[in-house]
Amino acid sequence: MNTTANAGKVAAVFDIDNTLLPKTTSERVLIKYLIQHGQYGLSATMGTLTTVVRHANLGPSGALRIYRPYLRHRTVAEVAQFASHVFRTRIQPRLAPEAIARVQWHHRQGHHLAVLSGAPQFLATLIADYLGINTVIGTPLAVVDGRYTGALAGLHPYGPRKSLLVQQFATEQQIDLTASYGYADHHTDAEFLSLFGHPTCVNPTQRLRQIASRKGWPIAEWAAPAG
Repeated sequence: MNTTANAGKVAAVFDIDNTLLPKTTSERVLIKYLIQHGQYGLSATMGTLTTVVRHANLGPSGALRIYRPYLRHRTVAEVAQFASHVFRTRIQPRLAPEAIARVQWHHRQGHHLAVLSGAPQFLATLIADYLGINTVIGTPLAVVDGRYTGALAGLHPYGPRKSLLVQQFATEQQIDLTASYGYADHHTDAEFLSLFGHPTCVNPTQRLRQIASRKGWPIAEWAAPAG
């Protein structure tokens, strides 16, 4: 009896930052572009500082995972336009060839592919579309009257929330996680990776490398294209 087929579909779920996209984050690439082109001005800078101070209990990185002050009041259409340009010119050329090959392998196996990332939904969608990945779980951003508010509109995929989101995904899509594949880089992804029968630690942090050694999880090093 084929228990895997009876239990559900096989999926492959990829993190983006430092996994599909080595040594950086998609949002960092976007913000660098905005700064270089004079699109990250005084208002965005002050908004970022105010957000960090107002939510000091979360720590700077924690506050900026929950809020995106640099997008506040920007229209969805405007953001889509410059995000598309940044993807074509700065993100797509840096996607790891090994990652692309692995995605293609999963496609050939007929697996259900997904990205699950803390990257803003609009960036995660651009990357997923390029790779032919249909399911996108990124950071949902609140929009009012066609403009971003700078706040979230749902769960930010980070730490334990990644595990919750992948379990919801598995339930909705009838996925057998014990037969499925997960790819991520950070030690906060350990709980997420443990849900999969086939976890892979890609470009792992030192703490994730140690966890992988204890658990016998495979480690992969995916690099950006040379040059």
